[in-house]
Amino acid sequence: MSLRPPIGSEALAQEVQRLNDEYQALANRMIANRSRINTLAPISYLANELLVHVFSFLTPSRSSDIQHFNLSLRSEVSRTRQAWLNWIHVTHVCGHWRHIALEDPSLWTVVYCGLGSEWMNLMLSRSKALPIDVSFEYKHRVYEPGSDLNFNLSRILRIAEHQTHTRILKVRAQLAGPNFNFRWMLARFNGVLPILETLELHGDSRYEAIEVVRMPEGHFHSMPTLKELVLYNIIPSWMPQALPSLSNLVKFDFTLPDVRDHGTFLDSEFLPARHQLSRSQLLPNMPQLLDILETMPLLESLSFRDTLPTISVDPLIQQTRVVSLPRLSFLSLSGPIRDCTSFAKCLDFSPTTYICLDDDNPDENEDDEDYPPIGHILERHLARQNSVSRKIDQVEFIIMGGFLTLRISAVSQRIFNVDVLFLHTEAGLDFLGRAFAAMPICANASFRLRFEWATGNMISPDAFESVFNQPSLAAILTVEINGDTLHPLCPALTNAFVRDPEYDPPPSLRAFNVFPGLQTVIFNNLNFQKMQQSQMVELRDEIINAIRTRERRGQPLKHVLFRYPTFVPLEWMQSIKVLFPDIIRW
Repeated sequence: MSLRPPIGSEALAQEVQRLNDEYQALANRMIANRSRINTLAPISYLANELLVHVFSFLTPSRSSDIQHFNLSLRSEVSRTRQAWLNWIHVTHVCGHWRHIALEDPSLWTVVYCGLGSEWMNLMLSRSKALPIDVSFEYKHRVYEPGSDLNFNLSRILRIAEHQTHTRILKVRAQLAGPNFNFRWMLARFNGVLPILETLELHGDSRYEAIEVVRMPEGHFHSMPTLKELVLYNIIPSWMPQALPSLSNLVKFDFTLPDVRDHGTFLDSEFLPARHQLSRSQLLPNMPQLLDILETMPLLESLSFRDTLPTISVDPLIQQTRVVSLPRLSFLSLSGPIRDCTSFAKCLDFSPTTYICLDDDNPDENEDDEDYPPIGHILERHLARQNSVSRKIDQVEFIIMGGFLTLRISAVSQRIFNVDVLFLHTEAGLDFLGRAFAAMPICANASFRLRFEWATGNMISPDAFESVFNQPSLAAILTVEINGDTLHPLCPALTNAFVRDPEYDPPPSLRAFNVFPGLQTVIFNNLNFQKMQQSQMVELRDEIINAIRTRERRGQPLKHVLFRYPTFVPLEWMQSIKVLFPDIIRW
């Protein structure tokens, strides 16, 4: 029987205290021993300069593969957060490491706000006066600490205190909410931002209509070193005297959501009152926009998403002015396709510029008058290629879901992309024929095709033969098919073309009688899970017919390759290979 002090006695309290003290002493001893072990590690004997160099590979501030900003994917958010936690653990390994990490401000120049206000303040303090990159995101959720008004106001005010040495500022937040106002936040950044190079402002709407925010007048005006300006739902003043200096700008990205379903925008400054604004009240007119672009001689990337002025159809007031952007490498325009093409006509740029035209929400009543202006933009750009002897080495032609996608590359560099509603009209086919005819195709060029079986068989094979049977395409050696039919590259054949007693294809089958230089056909990712038995049989017969017909015409195929045939029955491929063992591969 053990002896123990009576419950509640002073002796018991003293014994408990003694054991607690002993436990704490042992814990402190363990911590000291662990710190001593870490201190004896070989890395601890490195000179401070070398240890800082090692730390530079561990801190997320120096990691190019960590996505500190634009964290739209949950997996990237988790990976970035974990990278910062790992770095913080490194700085707590021992007192010596902690001292070295805290003494070098270059290890803390990315201010990550995802760990809360306390860590944000520590990062701002540890960066000292070095240029910093700040990413701030706010979304109102009642169950998160970040939804508290004072919590976010203090963070914003703290960031604004460091604006004089902020190099990158990226903000994503709700435009208006119960505890937040985007315009108020912007107004905290008053005065000069002397070294700011990147400003990205992304406003999220939480109402059923589309909200916007106008930048406060007199703010973000003095940014002499600004190189990148990205605005989403944020409207600057379009008066030249109100704009910041844009002479060093290399990237300008301006986006508004499509309001064709809503009709108007809401000014969040007046919410919950419904102060409605039309697109014309928010966007510059064409002369204003061209005036602004003329102040950007160094511009390399230009994107307008549903933010172009509506172009007048009156021929008496058509815009004839042209702005030269000699360093432009990327031009992305989305919205009504006629607005996109009319604006593109007002720009002059180099042959290497990549042009993207996207009719992102076409009207049901659109007609084929969109094709001639697209063709004009493409032909001008192809003429630029010819002027410097650049040849087209890859063409991608896709018709899926009623949309046409045409991508063109020159010297392994993408130069043109258009996504537009495809109308099965004479004008639509004429646009394609003219586009292919104007292409300066190089030797060894490839052609990629993706076509839905149902869509492809709605179009006349003879019509598509006229589209693809261009002299400029004679140099095509390889065709890649990302679909389940050879159509439209195989226009209709009759039995008269086939003189084989062992094989008599039906009149509806087709064969390659375009691309006279074609040698290789590649089927990518064929998926028989979505095909009916009749389609499988027809595709097999199309391939057999194409190989035999081209042999008889003196234009034989050397290879037919099935690439990534995960969902293609082996028996189906073998049934073709047994006929052409030297041609069929997978």
